[in-house]
Amino acid sequence: MDNTISSMKRQPTYPNFLCIGAQKSCTTWLFENLRSHPEIYLNPIKELHYFDCKDLDKWQLYIKGHWRTALRHRFISDLFHPNWPRTSWNFRYLFFSRTDSWYASLFSSCGDRMAGDVTPAYSMLNAEEVGHVAMIMPSAKIVLLLRNPIERAWSHLLMDFQKGFTTLVLGIQRQIDRECAFRYTAAAFR
Repeated sequence: MDNTISSMKRQPTYPNFLCIGAQKSCTTWLFENLRSHPEIYLNPIKELHYFDCKDLDKWQLYIKGHWRTALRHRFISDLFHPNWPRTSWNFRYLFFSRTDSWYASLFSSCGDRMAGDVTPAYSMLNAEEVGHVAMIMPSAKIVLLLRNPIERAWSHLLMDFQKGFTTLVLGIQRQIDRECAFRYTAAAFR
């Protein structure tokens, strides 16, 4: 066994696969099912948003909204039911500098299991961002989840409407805009 310093340096652990796709295309269902598999490691939260939120302003906007929901509840839960590995992961996710090594550190506890990142928004990455993914994870597999665009748009519209985020007319216009943006981005990669 080689015990030299160079052999003892731990290589970054990047995911073996990325799950991307349209919103409302069963990505949460896939995340929950993969997370329950003993040979697969997924982080405590779905949608890490590393590659699509590398810009600090974009990241801060995302965290501001996300903090108020899932992450705040996790921290409060950890205070009453300590889960130190998860608390450490949450702290690292929220407060460390967002670099490639930071991203790799989010998968450091995967051990021998296959690691994955389920972030549907990665399907909207531009060519430069896709190149960065390919550079740091050249052998990663991509799982693309799609859905009939009409069914997907109605599902999203109903969710927004039920949550009080939109009126019916504004919601329909927003769905049309989303579909056009997705098709424009998808066409760029053909």
